[in-house]
Amino acid sequence: MGAGVSLSPIFFNFMKTIQKTITVNKLEIFTDETANSPRKTQETLGFFLVKDEKHFSPDEHPELKEIMISCGDAAEDVEDHIALMKKAIKEQKLTISDIFPITKHEHGNINYSLGTTKGFDYSNNGFYFVEKDRAKLLSATTKKEKKEIIESELKEYNQWVKNGIYAFILYKNSGEEEESMSGFYEIEDIRAYLPKSWKKEDLNKYFK
Repeated sequence: MGAGVSLSPIFFNFMKTIQKTITVNKLEIFTDETANSPRKTQETLGFFLVKDEKHFSPDEHPELKEIMISCGDAAEDVEDHIALMKKAIKEQKLTISDIFPITKHEHGNINYSLGTTKGFDYSNNGFYFVEKDRAKLLSATTKKEKKEIIESELKEYNQWVKNGIYAFILYKNSGEEEESMSGFYEIEDIRAYLPKSWKKEDLNKYFK
């Protein structure tokens, strides 16, 4: 471009538009539909099994599954079911220290919670079996501590079931990929893996 040639306002507006487009598209946040279940990728307190034939159990343990189903046929209620399972577990010398009932709520989405709940769309269809060595490894000695860990595990599993595991791709100004990562349960958790320039940015607006 020769000396003395002035640039028109149209050119500057065009460059600003290009710069803004690159900035906005530097980050993409989306749900990762290929993410593995957190029950397979993280250390857990024990085994989460469900009786419902329509849905696979979050965990696999053939012996416990058989005990859960067979004792359920003879049980009068949830408390009796747990008592019968504890007896069978002791006879088979399985290393289970605690059993907690799990409730499923299904109304469009599926949501699992600790405890028993009565009502429309609710079913007490599963149990969480705490494994002794895992409880020791996670320093869970009291029932309160064990329940807190189970509730945290259920929260992550529910989000995975709803396809709520987030991933991101960060691009360079050239359009090339700079960084990508998956496995986030909250969009805000992504910020720790971004440059300092993203410290005050609203990450939700980059969610696709």
